[in-house]
Amino acid sequence: GPVLVGIDDVQWLDSASEAVVAFASRRLRSAPVRLLLARRPDDHDSAPLGLGRVLPDDRLQHLDVGPLSVGAVHRLLQDRLEIVFPRPILHRLHEASGGNPFFALELARLLGRRGARLAPGERLPVPDTLHELVQDRLARLPDKTQEALTVAAALSQPTVDLVAAATGDNRALDDAVKAEIVELDGDRIRFSHPLLASAAYGSPHERRALHRQLAALVEDADERVRHLATGATRPDESVARALDEAAARAVARGATGMGAELLEQAAELTPVDDPDERLRRMLAAGEHHVYAGDRARAHALYESVVDAAAPGRLHADALVRLGSLHKFGADQSLAADLYRAAIEEAEAEPTILFEAHIGLSNMTVRMLDDLDAGTRHARAAVEAAERRQDPARVAEALVVLAWMETMIGRPRAIDRAKRAVSLPHGEVASDMLSCLLVFGDELDGARQLLERWRTIVLEHGEESSLPILLRFWSYAEWLAGNWVEAARLAEEGYEVALTTGQRSHEAVLLGTKALLAASVGNVEQARRDAEAGIGLVEATAYWYGELVCLPALGLLELSLGNAEAAHALLEPLAARAEAAGLREPGHLRFLADEIEALVALGRLDDAEVLLQRLEGPSRALDRASGLALAARCRALIAGARKDLVGALEGLEEALTQHDRVEIPFDRARTLLVLGQVRRRSKQKRAAREALDAAAATFDELGAVLWAKRARAEDARVSGRKPSDGPLTPSELRVAELVADGHSNKDVAAALFLTPQTVESHLKHIYAKLGIRSRTQLARRLVKSRD
Repeated sequence: GPVLVGIDDVQWLDSASEAVVAFASRRLRSAPVRLLLARRPDDHDSAPLGLGRVLPDDRLQHLDVGPLSVGAVHRLLQDRLEIVFPRPILHRLHEASGGNPFFALELARLLGRRGARLAPGERLPVPDTLHELVQDRLARLPDKTQEALTVAAALSQPTVDLVAAATGDNRALDDAVKAEIVELDGDRIRFSHPLLASAAYGSPHERRALHRQLAALVEDADERVRHLATGATRPDESVARALDEAAARAVARGATGMGAELLEQAAELTPVDDPDERLRRMLAAGEHHVYAGDRARAHALYESVVDAAAPGRLHADALVRLGSLHKFGADQSLAADLYRAAIEEAEAEPTILFEAHIGLSNMTVRMLDDLDAGTRHARAAVEAAERRQDPARVAEALVVLAWMETMIGRPRAIDRAKRAVSLPHGEVASDMLSCLLVFGDELDGARQLLERWRTIVLEHGEESSLPILLRFWSYAEWLAGNWVEAARLAEEGYEVALTTGQRSHEAVLLGTKALLAASVGNVEQARRDAEAGIGLVEATAYWYGELVCLPALGLLELSLGNAEAAHALLEPLAARAEAAGLREPGHLRFLADEIEALVALGRLDDAEVLLQRLEGPSRALDRASGLALAARCRALIAGARKDLVGALEGLEEALTQHDRVEIPFDRARTLLVLGQVRRRSKQKRAAREALDAAAATFDELGAVLWAKRARAEDARVSGRKPSDGPLTPSELRVAELVADGHSNKDVAAALFLTPQTVESHLKHIYAKLGIRSRTQLARRLVKSRD
């Protein structure tokens, strides 16, 4: 049988063994035997080593295997150890392990036992399983070299000159270079592996003394402050103030995690006679931990402030921040209670009132509960921001108010949001405007804002903002028909939500992944993701997540022809949305699927009632996508009542609305219904054109279950279908119109396709028929007709 011979570290294979393997391999050309050879990269010689020199090139395939990515390390630790680290810790673990999976697992095991926490400024420790490995290499070096390595490990930017100044020896590192412990790049020193630097760092007592010494030698202000803080043995306000300033510089350049750690060190070094300043620094550190993605650390800091602060402004500030963490975490109702407590205690402080009212407004959406009350809280936030005379917060509150007014169906709210963002300092609210545009049929504008938002988020190190951004961006790409990109964005967003501890965002991203899986007919994956998302929704009371997860399952069941199952999922959701006062058509798209399920079940009166709930707000807001869905649903109801003329009129209106906003999946589903109605109206050729166009779009999208339905309906059209050899029915329709002299644009309009699809069809037609021009095509079709 087949045999695989694996040889690890082939560069160390002895010559006798190498000769035997080479001898055998040259005689195994036709045998089912393969060699898998692994070697470590050699920076000085990129040529193959060992067996690579004796095997001919045509029998070798080379694959460079680099370190694991951050995402791959995250999945490795989750799968093997069932551990999910905060994102900043994950990044440090990845850096310390060098992407080596074995090192990453060992570091993770040690951190897991310690509760996945590091003190501010603390380096990752070397696990016992690796300690002997790295210490053995260091122990062979002279004492003066080990001392120099400790100095280098203590410096963030080690140089030969700094190490020499600290040790008094210009050649102390020579033996370390020869032993390949460190490498020199001009004056810069680099450890050959991060774990060697951790092992060389020395004991805590040695470190403090060394850092005090280095503080007098380094020139960079931030480096000097870091050494002073690490070397400090008692509170010192001057050092704490310097750490404050260093943290501000770090945050300004996007290093929010570093800024948070510097502020924590500043809080620890704040004298005991100034407790409020210590608490202020803890709150600021927590805020930056949130942006960096370490919500667990922020939670601990905020709770410490809540426990330590007297009632008043500082305590209310901590309540608001803690509420925001619970909002994105595991307890929506607790978040709302914390916001209300902050309002009662804020002593009319506008900034805190602004944050608390914004939070409560958002909570009504997240909990799908009394959106009118949420609108009132948004107005109160506008008033608080205006009292504070803060233009950025005024703009933010106005956009939140526009969001709430859109949710309850008020017209022109999006226009007011655009005006707010255009105000001085209003660009800070462009993130919320981008979300409004996704649901407001302005997909191109939404994607532009989302891309700009992502750039800003990454530049400022605010990784905790990524999940919601990527969720809306993924949904925008799904609407636009870019399903592969949508899936990539949803997966990225889910991983960030997981590593930043945002369970509510995990839920909506699982629902988004389920929608994408359902769309392409991946049944098991769709159910698995949707059910996991629903579990998180129920655990966190984040009922907005149902608006994402349940429609994904409803679409799946409808695409499988399970109308009863789709109705069982979507009917309770429709009731919850109605009770909350939800009137935003973009959030009510699922009503179209519920109406289709009701029609299939013969419950036409119930379908009519739901149609009014979809069509009314869509007309009030002039929302083309909602009007198109409503017109298709009206056609379905009319067709079920055997009013085929009314059905055709509804479908024509739907296609007119589809022309206003390009959502390919919606258009294709309308064409599928149009083909069905035309078939029932005995319009055979027109039915085939609509069904072929629907199938072609479903094929482009990858919607296999819907493409199958379109072709099954096409097969029901009575009469013999035209045929011309190898051409498919869709290709034949295109060929006939082109042969009759129509342009690609005209053909696209006639068959409900895009010009790009027509061009693609033509390429296939020319290749199948062995022709190169429209003239040849016309001649070929004339002959076939004769």
